[in-house]
Amino acid sequence: MEEGAVATFVWASVGGPLHFDTHCDGNGNSISDEKGRGLPKDEGEREADFTGNQGWFFHNRNDNDVTVVLRVRGDYGELNKVF
Repeated sequence: MEEGAVATFVWASVGGPLHFDTHCDGNGNSISDEKGRGLPKDEGEREADFTGNQGWFFHNRNDNDVTVVLRVRGDYGELNKVF
């Protein structure tokens, strides 16, 4: 995303709650914006602090597989899934 760009999002986990960390990185910068623990869903807006990657790290602390359903809308270039 470009600096100042805004994207709205909603995500939900199927199979159990998750821990998450929203982050941005690029051009030698890296920050963590928000952290959540044991949540089944979240929604809101992401505004890019600087030009670079914006996203989520999801942590599954359950004993079973969990699927994340993510919907994003707004001013972003591409959406990538990284394991």
